[in-house]
Amino acid sequence: MLTETVRDHVFTSDSAKAVIVRKQFIGKEQINGIQAYHFKAGIDTKNAKTYCEVIVRKMATTSLVKSLPLKPS
Repeated sequence: MLTETVRDHVFTSDSAKAVIVRKQFIGKEQINGIQAYHFKAGIDTKNAKTYCEVIVRKMATTSLVKSLPLKPS
């Protein structure tokens, strides 16, 4: 449940959902025979807000949260 939400909003290339966005390509280098690419990244605030809302909603339905002795405010 939560793993899907992280995958859908953090580890995604879907720009409609992605929290982390590529801002600028910096360069590339070879490290131990592996090509590495360097980027500057930023946060898409609209998608970050949606991600937080979804994660909180899903957390509220977990058995752990339901078992907490919460006091009404």
